[in-house]
Amino acid sequence: MFRGGVQVPTGGKAHCDESASLNKQSPVRSRHRRSQSGREELIMTDLNVKSRTLKLAKMGIMVAASVICSFIHFPILPAAPWMEFEASAIPILIAGFVFGPVRGVIIGVVAILLRAIITGPPSGPHGLIMNIIATVVVVFVAAAIYQKTMPKTEKANAAASELFGLIDNNQMSPVFYEVLYKRLKRTLNLMMGKWGLISLIVGGLCATVAMIPANLIVTPLFLNASTEQVLGMILPILLPFNLLKMAINTVIVYLLYKRLSPFLRKW
Repeated sequence: MFRGGVQVPTGGKAHCDESASLNKQSPVRSRHRRSQSGREELIMTDLNVKSRTLKLAKMGIMVAASVICSFIHFPILPAAPWMEFEASAIPILIAGFVFGPVRGVIIGVVAILLRAIITGPPSGPHGLIMNIIATVVVVFVAAAIYQKTMPKTEKANAAASELFGLIDNNQMSPVFYEVLYKRLKRTLNLMMGKWGLISLIVGGLCATVAMIPANLIVTPLFLNASTEQVLGMILPILLPFNLLKMAINTVIVYLLYKRLSPFLRKW
C-alpha cells in the first residue's frame, strides 16, 4: 500500500500487535521467575536455619553431658590425693572431633563456667583457671589434627565402597570380592582409628606441657606456694598427674567416639 508516495508494509500493524503482546506477557513471566527464585531462596534459608538450630541443639547436649560428667571425679595419684580426675573433658573432646576445634573449645569453656556457676568451682579460682587452660589446649590440638586428617581417609573409604559396589554389580568372583573388600575396609577403618588415637595423644602431650608454665604462673598467685615449691612438685606430682589424666581421657574417648559420632553427625 502507498501513502503519500511512501510504501508501507501491510503486515506492520500485525507485527506491532505481536510485539505489544509479548511485552505484555514478559512482566508476568518475569514475576513468575522472580517468585520461583524467591521460593527457592526461602526454602534454602529455612533449611540453613534448621541446620544451624539442630547443630546448636547438639552442642547444647554436649555442654549438658560435660556438666553432668564433671560430677564424676576421684583421686588418681596416691602422692596427691587432693588432685582429682574429672570426666568432664570426655564429652568435650568428642564434641571437638564432631564439630571442629573452635566449637569444641567453646563447648568446653561454656561447660566449665556453667558448672562453676551451678556449684562453684571444685578447686576454687585456681582450679577453674587451670581446668580451662588444659581443656582449651587438649581439645583444640586434638580436634584440629583430627579435622585435618580425617577427610582424606573418609573420602578413601567412600571411594572404596563405591568401587566395590561397581565390581559387585559386574558379578565378580564373590570370594575375591569379600576377601579384598573386607580387608580394604578394615585397613581404612584402622587408619581412621589410628589418626583419632594420634590426635588424642598429641593433644594430651601438648596440654601436659602447657600445664607446666601455667602452674608456675597461676599457682603462686592463688595458693600459698612459691615458684620454687611449684618447681619441686612438677616431676613427682604435677607431670605424672597430668599424663595419667590425659591417658584416661584418651582411652575413654577412643572407645566411645566411633559409637557416638554417627548419632551426633546424622541426628
